[in-house]
Amino acid sequence: MGLPADLLPYAENLYRRFPEEFIALGMPGLEEVYDLRPSGTWLKRMYETPSEKTVEITIRRWNSPPLGGGAFIQQGYPQMQMPPNPFSAAMPGSMYYQQQAFALQQQQHQQQQQAAAVAAIWQQQQQQQ
Repeated sequence: MGLPADLLPYAENLYRRFPEEFIALGMPGLEEVYDLRPSGTWLKRMYETPSEKTVEITIRRWNSPPLGGGAFIQQGYPQMQMPPNPFSAAMPGSMYYQQQAFALQQQQHQQQQQAAAVAAIWQQQQQQQ
């Protein structure tokens, strides 16, 4: 099933804003470890208040670990291996977003300089007439 063209901008925004979550929830083979059936054991909740929005997704493993903490990792329950995040290797933490903000500032500065140059040319032309 392909993604409808109308939803492509939504998927791109989700990936740009939350790349790790996008990869974690969309990775191939997820249904082999987690119950993702339409009527399965997964749970989704969305809360919205005037000050924030919370989106929560819980997916349960096919072989649920016994209660009692993180010991299930040592008992052989399958673990999904996350593919490398394309942003984290080169830019740890929020460095990617800082770099994007800096690039945007530079682009805005260049646009302001271009606008000023165009305005100066227009003024010169007006004075010559």
